[in-house]
Amino acid sequence: MAQFNNIDINRPAFNEQSDLNNFAAIMAEALRNNNNSNNEEESAKFFKKMRLSHNCRSLCIGFRHKSDEFEQVSTLCKEKLHGYDCGTSTVGSTATAAIVTSDKIIVANCGDSRAVLCRGGGGRDFPLSAEHKPDRPDELARIEATGGRVMYLDRARVQGVLAMSRVIGDKFLKPIVISEPEITITRRDPEDECIIIASDGFWDVIPNHRACKVALQGLQEANIAIDDVLDAACTGLDEECPTLSARVAALLTCLALGKDSTDNISVIVVDLKSR
Repeated sequence: MAQFNNIDINRPAFNEQSDLNNFAAIMAEALRNNNNSNNEEESAKFFKKMRLSHNCRSLCIGFRHKSDEFEQVSTLCKEKLHGYDCGTSTVGSTATAAIVTSDKIIVANCGDSRAVLCRGGGGRDFPLSAEHKPDRPDELARIEATGGRVMYLDRARVQGVLAMSRVIGDKFLKPIVISEPEITITRRDPEDECIIIASDGFWDVIPNHRACKVALQGLQEANIAIDDVLDAACTGLDEECPTLSARVAALLTCLALGKDSTDNISVIVVDLKSR
C-alpha cells in the first residue's frame, strides 16, 4: 500500500506482461472461494473482485492500443512518403483516465498529467496519481536498466530530449520510454466531492488545494455571482458548457491562463455528488 496525503491507495502490479495473468489468477481464486460457499456475501465479493480486475486490465489494454495507433500512423506516413520521416515518430501524449464505480475510483496515468480527489466541504486534496518524471528514483532505475540515460538540461530529460519517462507515442524513444500506465485504486468515501483531471500546464501553476477549493466553490455555491463567473469562463474560452462540471472546468482553465501558464491546459472535473 502507498499513502498519498493520509489516504490509502492500493497500487496493483499491473503491467503489459502480467495484467492478463493477474486477471486470470484473481478470477480463479474468486471462483474457488465462491465454490466453497453458498453465501450471498461471498458471491457478491467474487463479482466485485472480478469487475475490479477487469477494469484495471481494460485500462492497461486501452493505453497500449492507443500507443500502438501512434506507431501505426508513423509507419503509414513513412510508407506514403517513400521512407521520409514526417516527424510522427517524435509525437506523443500524456494520458490520465479514471473509472468511477459505486465504491472505488480507479485511475490510470501515463506521463505528467495528474488526477486529484477533492474530499470534504473544505476541499481537502488527495493526489490519485504520480507524475512520471525521468529523475523519479524508480523510473530512473528502469530507464538505466534498459540502456537509457537521464540528462539534466533545463530539467531531467530522457536521452536529453523528453521530460517524461512514460508516454503514449514517441516511438523513437521506445523501449526506454514506455506507455504502460500506473494504476491506483482508491476507496470512495461519502465526503468525496469531485475529481480534477488536468494536464501539467494546469498543475504547473495551480496547487492541488487551490484547485479543489475553487472547484468546490463552483460546484456547491449556487448564487448569481458564481454563476456569472462560470458563464464568463465558458464565453471567454468560446466553449459550450452544458453541465456544471464543464463550467467549473472552464473556470479552472481560465485560472491557469491567468497565472501565465505556458504549456497545454486541459481540465476535466468529475462531480461525485448529485447536485
